[in-house]
Amino acid sequence: MKSGGMWWWVATAVLALGSVACGEEAPEMGGVEVSWMVEGATCQIAGLETVRAELHIKGEMVQSEEAACLDGKLRIDDVLEGRYDVYLAGLDAAGHVRYDGTHAGLKVKAGDTYAAPPAKIRLTMKLAELRLQWSLQADNPMCGFNNVALVEVNVFQAGSMFSLYQEDFPCDPGTVKASDLPSPLVDGWIQIAQLLPGDVTIVLYGLDTQEERIFKGELSVTLTNVEPVDAQIPLVTCDNGCI
Repeated sequence: MKSGGMWWWVATAVLALGSVACGEEAPEMGGVEVSWMVEGATCQIAGLETVRAELHIKGEMVQSEEAACLDGKLRIDDVLEGRYDVYLAGLDAAGHVRYDGTHAGLKVKAGDTYAAPPAKIRLTMKLAELRLQWSLQADNPMCGFNNVALVEVNVFQAGSMFSLYQEDFPCDPGTVKASDLPSPLVDGWIQIAQLLPGDVTIVLYGLDTQEERIFKGELSVTLTNVEPVDAQIPLVTCDNGCI
């Protein structure tokens, strides 16, 4: 240990002893033990290297500890008495959170025993989020000028074209109340959450007032559960009908 570190440790110890000597009782501590399982997979198949356990009070993290995912459990020592929400984050080799799980209201008491949830915390795959914008490729890009009332949004799993999401939005979503939108609009982006990670094809149709498809746009992207994926899609007129 470097001399600077030693002096810091000694000074800290002296201060602590001084506090107790002055009549301040050291707080009584307990401990937490958590165990986990990876839903539908193993640590290796899920690509998880480590698991971080966090203790939260009113949404604020106050203590954390990490262990190898394969260990299946860990302990957190020197925890003050109280009630905590437990959050587990399953991390890949790059430190990205790929899986997570929670347990609310774990009560910790002082003593030699470890407070533990009644069962293993299930780590489930984090889902992906898509942020979407569109524009009409026309001399006048205004929705009303092109008789486009709605935009039909489709998200398909690439290859199988299995539908992951389908909703109709106002062509100009900023002109309606937020409560009238199927998914939230934030800073001009439609935010579509709870999508499976992987390769997807986004297909948009511009619908007229009779809900006939008159514009179309398409884009393929890869969704990840690390951060939202942005997609800006131009819609062009369908010369021979929109399929």
